Amino acid sequence: MLKLDLDLKRMRERKCLSGLLPGKMLIERTGHYISGRAVDVSENGIGIITSSRLKQGDRILLSIAKKTIEFTVLHMKRDFQKNSQWRVGLVLVEEKQDQKKEKKPVNLIDMLQGSGFFASDSSSQSKQNRH
Repeated sequence: MLKLDLDLKRMRERKCLSGLLPGKMLIERTGHYISGRAVDVSENGIGIITSSRLKQGDRILLSIAKKTIEFTVLHMKRDFQKNSQWRVGLVLVEEKQDQKKEKKPVNLIDMLQGSGFFASDSSSQSKQNRH
């Protein structure tokens, strides 16, 4: 079931990022900030490359535009270009819905649109991950 869910999530549209992290990213477990670069983003996740030692399931807090957005480390693998770096997939943690208030779910692509974090139009073609 998890494999199927992961495959469905990976088929979502992704956009290339400029390489800058979209804000400060804090590893909740250690209290340290992540240094690295952003690779791509989908509606509910972001791919980064970092030398920070993360663990699957770690909670990552992104501070952007006076908001804090929570992610979970979904997967990690060595970056094929640099052995000291890790390619990390972060998935958005859904907020618990209050039955009295309806909140619109966070869409990371919409949130980052127009912020300068996307690669230039000539190289920012939307891509489908076919892994």
